[in-house]
Amino acid sequence: MIWKCITKAGWASVAVVALLASGVAQAQQKLVFATNWKAQGSHGGFYQALADGTYKRYGLDVEIMQGGPQANPRPLMLVGKVDLMIPIGIIGMMEANKSKLPTTLVAAFMQKDPTSLMAHAGQYKSFDELSRAKTVYVAKASQFSFWKWLTASRGFTDAQFKQYNYAMAPFLADKASVQQAYATAEPLYLGKEGVKTDVFLLADQGWEAYSNLIEARRDMVEKNPAMIQKFIDASAIGWY
Repeated sequence: MIWKCITKAGWASVAVVALLASGVAQAQQKLVFATNWKAQGSHGGFYQALADGTYKRYGLDVEIMQGGPQANPRPLMLVGKVDLMIPIGIIGMMEANKSKLPTTLVAAFMQKDPTSLMAHAGQYKSFDELSRAKTVYVAKASQFSFWKWLTASRGFTDAQFKQYNYAMAPFLADKASVQQAYATAEPLYLGKEGVKTDVFLLADQGWEAYSNLIEARRDMVEKNPAMIQKFIDASAIGWY
């Protein structure tokens, strides 16, 4: 009789635990977050929050959708298949506003943009000397953002421009060339291969812009601000 009582109590406890676990599972809000590039160091905090369970502790079931040169998650966000995204820099967000898309910025995780110009080590002593390079590899999207600033105020010319297609072979083949880079990406990749570079941050030259921006639909901001705040708070923990 005593055994039966304990068994019933035990099963009752198991049932309570199961219900609680079910409640926790149901409380997890699904959130799809699209980055602006393939997994890399500048996204480290987001992947850390995913890997160590921080997002889950904040009640979020986060899926990270990696970006790339051909990726464009904004149309997916507009139809609700992506909840939050990292736009291609502040210019990408300005273009969205110009097109009157129903999106807005809700956070910025980098106050200093890592966008840089990279040269082979020892080729140029200063940023100003880069304007003497015969060839500067710049991505197409950047041609309409910081490249215009460089040609307007820092002595660069369109004759130097060659499109950077995210393959570094042309830069490696020409020791006198200059290439667009992310300070947390290309220089590190090349360093692992034994290639030394000098990196010149555009932010140090006056190109001041936030980076790792978080973009959201306006209706999501209005209807579910708590979920966005949870994502921001959990991501901040991931970075620390």
